[in-house]
Amino acid sequence: IDAHILSAAGLKKVDTLNLECSDFEQYIEMFLTEGDGYCSSTNVSDLFPSSDFESSYSKCLGRMLQIQSLFRTNRKFEATDAVLLLSNDIERLSEKSDSDETKNKMLCLKAISNLWTSYLTEANPERIENSLSIAAHLNDELLKAHCLKLTGLVTGRSKLTHQLLVDAQKIFEARGEMEQALFVENNILDNNLFSDKIDVERATKLVDYVSGTLPYIRRSTTIFSNAAIAMMLAGKNVNAREVFSRAKSASGPPVNLLTSEVNALIADHIDGEVLDPTAVAKLTRRILRAGIDRNFNYHQALMFANLLKMSEGDAELTGHIRDILRRERFLEYEDFLDNAGALVRYVATKSYDPGATEPGQLGGVLGAFLERHGLFPAPHVFYR
Repeated sequence: IDAHILSAAGLKKVDTLNLECSDFEQYIEMFLTEGDGYCSSTNVSDLFPSSDFESSYSKCLGRMLQIQSLFRTNRKFEATDAVLLLSNDIERLSEKSDSDETKNKMLCLKAISNLWTSYLTEANPERIENSLSIAAHLNDELLKAHCLKLTGLVTGRSKLTHQLLVDAQKIFEARGEMEQALFVENNILDNNLFSDKIDVERATKLVDYVSGTLPYIRRSTTIFSNAAIAMMLAGKNVNAREVFSRAKSASGPPVNLLTSEVNALIADHIDGEVLDPTAVAKLTRRILRAGIDRNFNYHQALMFANLLKMSEGDAELTGHIRDILRRERFLEYEDFLDNAGALVRYVATKSYDPGATEPGQLGGVLGAFLERHGLFPAPHVFYR
């Protein structure tokens, strides 16, 4: 069949067919690069020769493919129970492993399961660190890069995070995994928003690259939106509004697309445009009807908080948005509902510093934007 892959030079058309993986190492490599066709065509029993637990190992690998399929189709939280079962199976099989080779294979599966747990919870940094230790033990650079992609959950948004993300990107690029390298570039850009200076040139290059690869990039709305935020924070609002228009028509899950739409309204608002009450009311209904998982309540709370702040002066519209916030109770924000600016600051703090109990001052250029405008354009990262 014809397919497109992302190379350093851009899109490349290739002829491809499903082949079997020759050994466990190749299987994991294909799995991590989402070559599921190779994995599903492989006789899994060949990967665990002469083992008394061959069927159990096969069951683990089958469950992993099912989980990955859920992730890819934007059904992230439907995989929660399956990831827990997988982790338990791996622990049980690890105890019964009958050779060093099999134990190392189970360690590899444990590392992947750890990363998935952190991806689902956006927490559990100790699991990421454990997976990094496993990657070092196995001398597996690709697994290491996948660990480093989640490094923000361990080190926060910081200079150290920037360097670790750059390390991950270099590994992906060296292995020709350009889509993963692109996702890491997005995370580098997100990290930069919380620094003291925005790298506009980097954001512009990212937009140009992604624009040349559409429609083959998944979740491109997030990349465009983050780049547009960077331009807006740097005072390039004309450029930002144009890129936000691309974000609104790009690909991605509903929560990302709707966030891009609200971020675009923030750019319009600070340029002096008055929100259309009818359009905003329709947007609130679309957010509520989008079927966004309750685990993303903080995203919905931030969208409505920003809309409330931008609607100040329109009593009917602000009343409508407050009614939604009271009814839906996305977060525990009741004490801030009468002050839209305080509400945005509270929700932004809870979203980007989950340990905070009161609204605080977020760092970097994005934090300064929040203090100046009382609005928080929300960036998103790729943890998978």
